[in-house]
Amino acid sequence: ETNQQLVFQYLWQGERWTLKSKSYGLYRKNLQEVGYYFADGLGGDEALFIQEIIQGMNHKHFGVEASFSYAILPEFRMEGVMTWGDFRYANHPQVYLGAVPKQCIWNGTEA
Repeated sequence: ETNQQLVFQYLWQGERWTLKSKSYGLYRKNLQEVGYYFADGLGGDEALFIQEIIQGMNHKHFGVEASFSYAILPEFRMEGVMTWGDFRYANHPQVYLGAVPKQCIWNGTEA
C-alpha cells in the first residue's frame, strides 16, 4: 500500500474577520480490503458465510474546504462553512469471493 498526499492551507486573521481555506489531494494505491458477511438464501435454501477480498484497489480523493468568521459584536459572531469533495475508485481491482461450504469465485469464474 502506498499513499501520496498534497495539502495547501491558508489562514487570514483581521480585526473582525477570520478566513480559512484548505485544499487537498490524496492518492492511495494497491490497497487490500477483507470483508465478511452472512448471505441467507443466496445459494438456494442454503445460508452462506461470505468472505470478500479486494486486491489492487486505487483511490483518488480531492477536496476544498473554506470557512469564515465575522465578529459583529464582541459577544456575537457570524460563521460560515463550505466544503466539496470528490472520492473515486481509480481502477477495477481484483475481487475474490469465498463461501462455505462449496463455492469459490475469482473474478466471476468458479475456481
